[in-house]
Amino acid sequence: MELFKNKKLIYAVYSLTILILTFYFSVLILEGYFDDLARKTRKTFIGHFVRIYVQISEGKYNYTEFFEKLNEVELLDDEFEYYITCVRYNLNNEPFEFKDYCYPLEKPNNTIRIVALGDSFTEGWVVLTNDSWPNQLEKKLNAIGDINYEVLNFGFRGFNTEDEVRVFKEYAILYDPDIVILQFFDNDVENNTWVNERTEQMFQEYLLGLRDLPEELEQSNHSEKDVKNWFRHLASLEERYMLISNGYKEVWKHVEIPLIDLINLTKERDIKLIVFDFDKIDDYYTSMPQRSWAFKSMSEKYDFMFLSFVEYFDQCDNEEIRMRNNRHFNAKGYDILSDKIIEYAFQS
Repeated sequence: MELFKNKKLIYAVYSLTILILTFYFSVLILEGYFDDLARKTRKTFIGHFVRIYVQISEGKYNYTEFFEKLNEVELLDDEFEYYITCVRYNLNNEPFEFKDYCYPLEKPNNTIRIVALGDSFTEGWVVLTNDSWPNQLEKKLNAIGDINYEVLNFGFRGFNTEDEVRVFKEYAILYDPDIVILQFFDNDVENNTWVNERTEQMFQEYLLGLRDLPEELEQSNHSEKDVKNWFRHLASLEERYMLISNGYKEVWKHVEIPLIDLINLTKERDIKLIVFDFDKIDDYYTSMPQRSWAFKSMSEKYDFMFLSFVEYFDQCDNEEIRMRNNRHFNAKGYDILSDKIIEYAFQS
């Protein structure tokens, strides 16, 4: 009788262990499935959203990743002396610094002037000024024929489509361009205005003692800039997951509305518009087929040139064309990118 009881107990413990393990691995599988499904369908499922939102609101999200990236940026910035800064002014005499050579406002005779708009990939972050794709494009176009080309770089790190169009309207348009080339990156759909406002809100809450810093940051010799960088990181995460929950059509408005504005401005002035994308990251907001379809539909409707180099660069050896531990291109990557732009936009 005692042996029978022991066997029942062993069986019960064994069954309970199997049940717990099954439940644990089922949760892991389902969590991964719904995380993946949320990204693919642009829908945020309740469990997925609550888990992420709680982590963000409690300030417990990706400390390690944030500080690794912050240190990486500082190392890269320290490693290169790459800036040739050109200060350009708008009609209100407000300055903005661009990583470029300075050009006179008046366009020389027999010159085709190109304006390059984009984010850090256009700015040419962590490469020499001569190695950015706008500067390489200018050099290569001038080697083709008798026409003189000037490619003015108005790219700036962190810009989205709205920022790029604003800079075009306030600064670049004053240089009388013949062609505008707009570079797109996946996170351009983020609402930078909201992120900036949310960052300032969290920073003010921190000053009032209503919000804490992560231990790694609190114990470091941090500056006000470090603190704001951390809150901007949190604000960007909030924005990302709100974007996922809104769905593709709502997300795409952050690109479509300013892009239509740019289309109208260029048409009014008989300026040729070229838009290109070249890379994919985690596709948080818009899947590649959706994005490609949206750009192609807009290009057909509004008659501008859209070029996609995503498939080409997706097949490249990243170690050869990108910076160490960084998705940004090195000089070779920008060399290839400028070649692709010439191949499809200037030799077709």
